[in-house]
Amino acid sequence: MARGLDQRALDRITAITELDDEPDAVAVPGGAARDPLVQSLELARACGAAGLEQRAGDELRATGARPRSLVYTGVDALTASERRVAELAADGHPNPEIAQALFVTRKTIEAHLSSVYAKLDISSRRALPAALGRTPPGEPPGADQR
Repeated sequence: MARGLDQRALDRITAITELDDEPDAVAVPGGAARDPLVQSLELARACGAAGLEQRAGDELRATGARPRSLVYTGVDALTASERRVAELAADGHPNPEIAQALFVTRKTIEAHLSSVYAKLDISSRRALPAALGRTPPGEPPGADQR
């Protein structure tokens, strides 16, 4: 059982996350499901019940809610868009090329990269590959492992 999670708490989380069997509770934006799902999500996080946390988060998003991320730094803190931009930049693509490939403006790419740099605690594009756990372009794999 997850970190100190007693059977009553586990049953409560499971019951709350199964509200999808009651379409009216979940389908209505701001519906009756949100508060119990927020409670379920918080309880699952506190207890380390990753599977239930994921289910509660999925159900909560289905109500139109946007649950907060608990990760504010590091690769896991990147949004999907930031991750895509960071990977393209780490591969050596210039901003105009990334913007064209993703059908966004250069300003959007700059904004994403600024956010990426802050979340990864880096100050330059050169540091991106290492921060993402990748080999810099033009360098053979394992070259930095001496």
